[in-house]
Amino acid sequence: MNYMVILKGGVVAATYALVSYSQKALKEEPEDWDNAKAFATLLAGLFVGLLMAATGDPISQETVLVQIGAYGGLTAFLETFAKIGRRLLKKWDVL
Repeated sequence: MNYMVILKGGVVAATYALVSYSQKALKEEPEDWDNAKAFATLLAGLFVGLLMAATGDPISQETVLVQIGAYGGLTAFLETFAKIGRRLLKKWDVL
């Protein structure tokens, strides 16, 4: 198993996910940028890309977005985790 291919797949999928999220800010009625949601989308893209590359599935923007849609619960969970982490870091005066 070539781990570099899997790593590249994760990075590419994470990039696709972040680009897809950032396109919402370019609409006529843009959505406000939410760091926690962007981070969760990035992590979900990374996770999906790693899984797709490990199983040999082709990685494209379309296939990544379909898989992220299928793992929508994961994105919501990661977003909640990111918000909790940010609050804890602020509480501990790290941020």
